Amino acid sequence: MVSRAEQRAVLRRFVPEDRNGFVEMNPDRGVRKYFPGLLAPEESLGEMTRIEQHWDSHGFGPWALDVRGDFAGILGLKWVPPDMPFAPAVELLYRLILVFGVKDWPPKARLQRWSLVFASSTLTQWSRSL
Repeated sequence: MVSRAEQRAVLRRFVPEDRNGFVEMNPDRGVRKYFPGLLAPEESLGEMTRIEQHWDSHGFGPWALDVRGDFAGILGLKWVPPDMPFAPAVELLYRLILVFGVKDWPPKARLQRWSLVFASSTLTQWSRSL
């Protein structure tokens, strides 16, 4: 088993220490490039609460990305809101703090957690849109 000191990146559930990083990430135009707007601190905390509720309700959701002990973003799956025209559907979402680029991660680290998600999923159909 690889020790935490040897790990480059870990996907895990949120911990209270992630709050500041999550709040600081969401008003960044680079991080939210494809979103309709930036989030105020209280909106970020509300989103973090909804992510945790999603985990509690569905058993899966976005993980916190931990790079050697630092909060680096979120990455995971979640159900889209039921009022979306293409619902029901599950979306793959990610938001990364730009200083933590992933281009130098080995392929195994990028794909390890996804293989677990797909292998253990109870979802009956996967779809991809470009």
